[in-house]
Amino acid sequence: MTEYWAILFSTILLQGSFSGCLAFLWGRAGILILGPMLFFSSAAYVSAFVINLGHSLLLSMVIAGLINLCLAALIAKPTLGNRGGLITFATCTLLLSLILERLAIKHFELTGGSNGILVDYFELSLFSEPFTAYKWLIMVTMVRIMIMFAIVYLEK
Repeated sequence: MTEYWAILFSTILLQGSFSGCLAFLWGRAGILILGPMLFFSSAAYVSAFVINLGHSLLLSMVIAGLINLCLAALIAKPTLGNRGGLITFATCTLLLSLILERLAIKHFELTGGSNGILVDYFELSLFSEPFTAYKWLIMVTMVRIMIMFAIVYLEK
């Protein structure tokens, strides 16, 4: 697979993953979220920082997931509590997403601006065959799709 097709296929999988998350949150959980890029971008920045520090991709994914879980809990506690509601949660996620965007642009040296952080090329050895970044993305996306289908069809 050439680099062009790998980047194109990876972009399609990322966009599909993004829309799948939105469909699950709004369609299944009933939570309207207007700023999903808050969670996607914060996970991407944390993963890039951890990988550039020399740690593995798997560790960066775990750390990014835990940080996003804490971030969602910090947002959900005051907004979905007794006084808040779904509209408050949606507004807060949109507002925080815009704040994160402005911070990323303002601190260009640290974050790379709107382009993000460049991550050194990495390979993940799995089953004695080197996995490049796009192969890892394909595998993770396929597992995510299987989990989402299992949640939808086991619910019935």
